[in-house]
Amino acid sequence: EVFVRVRKALQSRARSLSLDCCKLTELPQSIVQLHCIASLSAKYNELENLPQGIGALGQLTYLNLGGNRLDTFPEALSDLVCLKKLHLFKNSIRTIPHSVLGSLSNLTLLNLNDNLITELPPLGLPSLSQLQLLSLSGNHIRSLPPQLSSLKSLTHLHLENNHLQTLPRQIGNLTKLQKLYLQKNKLQSLPQSIGLCRSLVVVDASCNEIDLFPREIQKLNLVEFYYECNPLVPCVPVPAEEHEEVLPLAELVARMLVRTTE
Repeated sequence: EVFVRVRKALQSRARSLSLDCCKLTELPQSIVQLHCIASLSAKYNELENLPQGIGALGQLTYLNLGGNRLDTFPEALSDLVCLKKLHLFKNSIRTIPHSVLGSLSNLTLLNLNDNLITELPPLGLPSLSQLQLLSLSGNHIRSLPPQLSSLKSLTHLHLENNHLQTLPRQIGNLTKLQKLYLQKNKLQSLPQSIGLCRSLVVVDASCNEIDLFPREIQKLNLVEFYYECNPLVPCVPVPAEEHEEVLPLAELVARMLVRTTE
């Protein structure tokens, strides 16, 4: 059936192809002949690598390889220079070669949720000037490089369920950042520079080890701010994440001031 789909895509010069949930251990080599294809999805298979020559898919803008068995960030992707959206969630990726990441300069979305990543390559980040959404939840990241600040177009940053203890002060350079998800880490504080992220409307810092938020956070026009399960608020009877309970920022500031004078 897979080979039939690929053959039909070749014959019709298809712009998209889905090979999801086909129990594939490898993609058919003939897939590299789909020179017109713009969207390829092969999620939830058993892929461990990609075929030689996949870089020939020069018009590919969307690639979804989530839910496979990739243990490395495929170096073959470096030739897919038109790629805009890349999903590699739920694999076993540990490292990201900076040379590969640096070649994907047209990316607007990168989803690496639920892998085994421990760090981001500092040298590869400055090339991602068009990246708008970066999702790294469910990894083993302990710290972020200062070069994260080079992602000038970033609007959504997902870092939940990692091992972060601090955020780089350079995060204040992300002036277009709108939504920041930090829940379930080991953060003890947020940098004062977060007050410079004037586009922020949603911050989730719940389930960390924060006992005091910086006063600079008052400068933000937050619509939602989640902070339950921190030492600042040791007991919240109704978790916000379950019932969408949002504490007004003014009340949060009042609690912070009370906390500091106790």
